[in-house]
Amino acid sequence: MKTLKYLTVAANIFLAHQTFASDNSLISDIFSFDHPIYAKGCHTRLTGESKTGYKWELSDVQLVDIDYHVKAFRNETLMFQYGTGLPREPQATADRIVGTWMNRFLNGNPHGGMTIFNAETRERIGHIVAGGGDRPGISEIAYTLMEDSWDGRDVPKIWGKGVMSGVVGSIVNDWAPEVIRLSESNMPVCIQKAFTCFGGKPLEGFDATASPSNPGSWCVLKKHGFKAAITNVDCGETVADFDGKELEPSEFENELMKLYTVDTILETPLERGIRYHVIGTDGTLHTVSHHKNFNRMKLHLELKF
Repeated sequence: MKTLKYLTVAANIFLAHQTFASDNSLISDIFSFDHPIYAKGCHTRLTGESKTGYKWELSDVQLVDIDYHVKAFRNETLMFQYGTGLPREPQATADRIVGTWMNRFLNGNPHGGMTIFNAETRERIGHIVAGGGDRPGISEIAYTLMEDSWDGRDVPKIWGKGVMSGVVGSIVNDWAPEVIRLSESNMPVCIQKAFTCFGGKPLEGFDATASPSNPGSWCVLKKHGFKAAITNVDCGETVADFDGKELEPSEFENELMKLYTVDTILETPLERGIRYHVIGTDGTLHTVSHHKNFNRMKLHLELKF
């Protein structure tokens, strides 16, 4: 009887493996696995078309994408509005891709860096990260967009075509719900565990940061439901109001930076690394902070499900 029981269990495992391995679409239209029965080797694919007719596609980062990302993260124009504002060394970029992003996908997790392509030419044009956040249940979004071909002003020709808005919208409206669905208890246990990877919890929301001098970036986020993030001060009241002031984006950022110096309009300078609320030139609420280690301002936005 025991032998029959073991054979039955083995047969069920074999059939399950054949079922999942033969058709990944039984799991998801967005995610697939090299080894579905073990939820190993996770792959992502999303496609879309901007309102201007630009067709894009994104997929989990691969080794063949490294040269592109090294080029992008070394580009001063592109990096000026990203992270610390400084270009990144090639080895650091490669280590991040292989040691973090690809390692996560190998282990079956969905969160990490994805390459954006022109769907028609297969040209690599950008990246988006939906990675781990700074607290359980949260994924942090970051992105860049560029082309290999540049015009005379060193501005990527693809900017302004609605591509990034489409990509962020797909991450929010397609990727995130599918990540949540695959982390639910009715999924195969291995997949459920692999997708409960945001600090040991299912996905509950997004965080993102943007440069105050790059309204195109934070307007994309607001378009898809992101709002000013919570502050980490006892009082959440606004500390400054710039509503109605005619300031260019770069001037707005400079005025924010002054709040942290002796030139502040406040009684005492604000503290670096702490998030505060201000009213922006457009009359809306913003959450701002000054980077602790770099002379950079950040807007903090969040989206809760």
